[in-house]
Amino acid sequence: MQVLHKLLLLHVLTYLGRNALGAKIINGVKVQEDSMLFMASLQTTDGHMCGGSLIRDNFVLTAAHCDGDDDDDGPVRVVFGTHDLRKTGTVRHIEQRCKHPDYQNDTLENDIMLLKLSESVPVGGT
Repeated sequence: MQVLHKLLLLHVLTYLGRNALGAKIINGVKVQEDSMLFMASLQTTDGHMCGGSLIRDNFVLTAAHCDGDDDDDGPVRVVFGTHDLRKTGTVRHIEQRCKHPDYQNDTLENDIMLLKLSESVPVGGT
């Protein structure tokens, strides 16, 4: 019975700790809600997994290791325009993935990847 209590406590603390640590950037400063439209959240069906940057209206630059080990592990969509990862902003699906040809999964050498999006992302401005 004591083992069961310890196991339950471990799960509760893990859940609470994950929410506390993942909610905000320590000593961060809040910016205007629509000021970082180029920032991308690569998401699986379970939520955020990696970040990226919009480098053209339909291309995102990210790390190659964010693609996962096989097709089932990688991101299925890219979300823009939200500061809260629990909310949905502008959603685009991934049309094509292009990892660096010399990417090494074991050493993370050449850890870079381009994602071509299903549609352009409206960012305004230039």
